[in-house]
Amino acid sequence: MNVADVVLAAFVLLLLLVIVGVMRETVILRGQVTALSQLITNPPAPSYLGDRLPAALADRLPSLSASRRAAHAIVFIRPGCSGCEEMITRLEEVIKHKFMDKNDLTFIVAAAPDAPLFRAAQAVSRNTILDPTGAITKACEVRATPTQLAIWTDTAQVFDYMLGGDVEWIRQRTQAQPDLEHAARALA
Repeated sequence: MNVADVVLAAFVLLLLLVIVGVMRETVILRGQVTALSQLITNPPAPSYLGDRLPAALADRLPSLSASRRAAHAIVFIRPGCSGCEEMITRLEEVIKHKFMDKNDLTFIVAAAPDAPLFRAAQAVSRNTILDPTGAITKACEVRATPTQLAIWTDTAQVFDYMLGGDVEWIRQRTQAQPDLEHAARALA
């Protein structure tokens, strides 16, 4: 075996190692991209799930005493979100047919006061909070809209969370009844 054959064999071996290394890195990178895209499309639940609402929202939330129900829905929306606009349209129908009351939900609208979405939300809910800077949305760990929270009206404890605009989810959660654990917390 001459020197040229040894150099060629070493070069081929090195080239194979580089190709295998690139393929390995590509597979790792692809896995990270997949994990990132799953995180974007399905972000984790807020850290306060099971506890009280963050102060940034609890302090701005209107009195829920007008609600006849034990549970209340909070919906985060923003302009340009087609799911948000579609959900408001569906909620108008649900309220119009008396399946829900305007006191059963609160909208947090990340928009300017003159935004059409803000006015549409006010027509559907008596409790609409303007969040033009997004401070409430950020404090509540909302990463996408629409995002829905379900809380108990007496304690403002968040008992459920959902990403997406599901009107039936809102209707069911606002008709929920507290369990024994919630009752014990409310009395404590």
